[in-house]
Amino acid sequence: MNRLRYLILFSFVFSLIHDVSSQDTLRKPKVNVNGFVEMDVIYDFNVIDPDWNSALRASKIPINHSDPGWGQNGETVLSVKYSRLSVQGLIPTKHKWGDIKAIFELDLFGVAANAGETAFHLRLAYAEMGPFIFGQDWSTLMDLSVFPNYFEYWGPSGMIIIRNPMVRYTLKLNRDNRLAFAIENPGSAVDPGQLREIDPNLKVDSRHKLPDLIIRYRLE
Repeated sequence: MNRLRYLILFSFVFSLIHDVSSQDTLRKPKVNVNGFVEMDVIYDFNVIDPDWNSALRASKIPINHSDPGWGQNGETVLSVKYSRLSVQGLIPTKHKWGDIKAIFELDLFGVAANAGETAFHLRLAYAEMGPFIFGQDWSTLMDLSVFPNYFEYWGPSGMIIIRNPMVRYTLKLNRDNRLAFAIENPGSAVDPGQLREIDPNLKVDSRHKLPDLIIRYRLE
């Protein structure tokens, strides 16, 4: 079974390489570099968790007024973490799926081990050809096109906003209908916020045995 899977994968990759190698000589690969520099000035009347003081992460807002944990005297924050750098590439092909497109995008919002720091943070890194996307893109579970314009890094409260490693296939049924199938990284971040102050014995664990299978139907 493993040999069969490798054979199918090899055949697929070989067909792509063959078509790329026979690209139209009049159309050359392109690279576009863009980005912006942004500085935010924030004032908190009460001090939020220092690791997240450049963004309003709701679960990090103190709820114990007598002892918020990070102070009550207010705080001024100047941050350039939202600044962004993006590199986009395009390789023309004669394949029926069209050109190969790729994007690599960073900002400076440190997370995980770099939480609270101004550090390089990967936003997007994927390649796209026809109906297929491979890499880290906006999750298939969300629809970025319905998001309002927003300034907050985390987006509107109550809306899903996540970028995730995946393989996705999108089928265009007609002009107004699309059906997408994706296998995505099952990684999760359990964030109990301040709930342990309510129940110190609360135990919440993540389980990642299988990848996420997502099917999305969209009607415009």
